[in-house]
Amino acid sequence: MAGAKSKGVYAYIKHFALYDANAMMVSIWSNEQAAREVYLRPFEMAVEQGKADATMVGWDYIGTKWSGEQGWVNTIMRDEWGFKGMALTDSFGADGRGFMNANNALQGGVDAMLSTYGDGDNVVKDKSSATSVKWLRNASKHILYTTVNSGAYDANSDAQKTPAWKTAMIIVDVITAILAIGFEVVIVRRYLKRKKEGTTTSAE
Repeated sequence: MAGAKSKGVYAYIKHFALYDANAMMVSIWSNEQAAREVYLRPFEMAVEQGKADATMVGWDYIGTKWSGEQGWVNTIMRDEWGFKGMALTDSFGADGRGFMNANNALQGGVDAMLSTYGDGDNVVKDKSSATSVKWLRNASKHILYTTVNSGAYDANSDAQKTPAWKTAMIIVDVITAILAIGFEVVIVRRYLKRKKEGTTTSAE
């Protein structure tokens, strides 16, 4: 985490929390000691020692609640470990995949829904609600904090520098474009010349 952060990258630590397999709606049961000593410890180290600024919550259930609405992002990551960054859901799907909900996620400390669909459970139901506005403002703050503290706003960061391979590709593209245009000009000029010569021959 520290290495990525030093290069201006905010890497997502995932999947929070107790997520052992790539499966949806699997309920994970654990006592607090096992959770803290085994499953949560790597996240704690990433936040406290690596200064992680981003996390992704899992598809799993912790007990009877989806991990995104469990509230651990707030109560454990933010309040206990000092996490200040943003939390993102895993792939959300068109309908929250049937168990994820934006309202519950925001209330539970999650700031963004990883979805390309802007309706249904992917969005806040009542944006005029004072409570919803509070959640959305908190989420915006966390997202902006993460972005501003990355290389995106640091002119000296490696994230802002153009890699050598990209510079080379740009040069190749420019040269190819020039050659293509030059070739096209030559073809057109030859065509016009032949056309003119044909017209002159016919006139004679």
